[in-house]
Amino acid sequence: MNSAAVLMEGWQALEQQLGRTPRLVDFDRHEAMDPLLIFSNSSYGCYVDFLQKKAKVPELPTFTDLELDFLRFISRK
Repeated sequence: MNSAAVLMEGWQALEQQLGRTPRLVDFDRHEAMDPLLIFSNSSYGCYVDFLQKKAKVPELPTFTDLELDFLRFISRK
């Protein structure tokens, strides 16, 4: 299984457990997959990118380009 499949499987398992879209802190609280897998995947600059591209979560807040740039920057550090 490739890393994208493992990432999606871990995310879906936590989503089903919670009954909602997981926040990053939920991965730690529920001892789920390591959320750093999201940041180590070059396809996703930040968790919001993952939610938009892979998880296709419809209820995300709208972020400005500058806000997304900040999120991507701190996600790489």
